[in-house]
Amino acid sequence: MNVRTFKNLFKNLIEKYDFSEAYGVWFKESPETLSVVELQKSSYSKLFYINIKINIQGIDGIIYFKDEETAKGLGDIFLRAGKPFSDALDLTTPLDDFHRINKLQQIFDEIIIPLLTEASTKIGLIKLYKSGRISLFPEVRKILNIPD
Repeated sequence: MNVRTFKNLFKNLIEKYDFSEAYGVWFKESPETLSVVELQKSSYSKLFYINIKINIQGIDGIIYFKDEETAKGLGDIFLRAGKPFSDALDLTTPLDDFHRINKLQQIFDEIIIPLLTEASTKIGLIKLYKSGRISLFPEVRKILNIPD
């Protein structure tokens, strides 16, 4: 699979889940968070990373918008998806298109969508943190009233 085909496949998959594209990333909005998903290509190989950035609305008085600053920022929470399926994100691995497509779909079904569904609320973020699925900076833990 070539880079262009892979990018188009990713775009088609993510748009099935009602993400909106702008500034080279995809946004998913809820009343409490604004999540950003970015498909990043390595500068050194045909390897891709799926960056997930979660912005908590109202944290430190900040309201996030679907704009370039939010798209390019790191978010209040930053993580990468796809680790168990990393071979699907490396176009040099000997996966045929069928298996690469299926694994990419699994990344959405098993990682991205469940994570961002739970992370759409502050209560969900606290549950994700307490279960060890996400890490939080000390400042974010303090604002969410999570003891050290």
